[in-house]
Amino acid sequence: MGNESLIKEIDGKICVSTTFVAHAFDVSVQSVTGWEKKGCPKVCRGYWYMPDVIKWKNKELVEVDEDENGLSLEKKKLLWEMKLKKEQAKSKEFQNNVYRGGFVKTKDVESELTAFFVLFKKAVLGIPRKLGIIASSYIQKESARELEKAAMEVIEDGLREWSEGRFAAVAERHVEVAETAGENDSQYMGG
Repeated sequence: MGNESLIKEIDGKICVSTTFVAHAFDVSVQSVTGWEKKGCPKVCRGYWYMPDVIKWKNKELVEVDEDENGLSLEKKKLLWEMKLKKEQAKSKEFQNNVYRGGFVKTKDVESELTAFFVLFKKAVLGIPRKLGIIASSYIQKESARELEKAAMEVIEDGLREWSEGRFAAVAERHVEVAETAGENDSQYMGG
């Protein structure tokens, strides 16, 4: 290392020695010297402005096809270190979001959904009764009770299948009902 100073201010920039750059990138001094021939910006003999070196190294890695086949071991190492740093930054950002409360706790979601579905079930199960009461003023009471019973069966079947996790069956029945809607209306309309 000799008399070389590791850090020096040159033209208002804090610059570092070739030895410092080699140590920072975990390469030999000869490798860093070779970077100048490849286009790495150098401030003056033996000194480098680190932000420029980092930009050049990142640009060099990005320009190389990420296939890795044509890369030297040194470039492969730098490429994977860069990818590792990006993933570590993403992980840290995720952890920070968790600590700041950016995510909802599973228990909170479960309790909210449970309360919602209890109220939903209660409301849906009340529909057939209301439907029967309303229909009884337009059709015979016996027909209104049949309508109420049929509506209750459909709703109970749907809720049962839903609770068993058979969403596809519920969706299929919904399509089936929609396709046949209105076919039997004439029996209730006096026709």
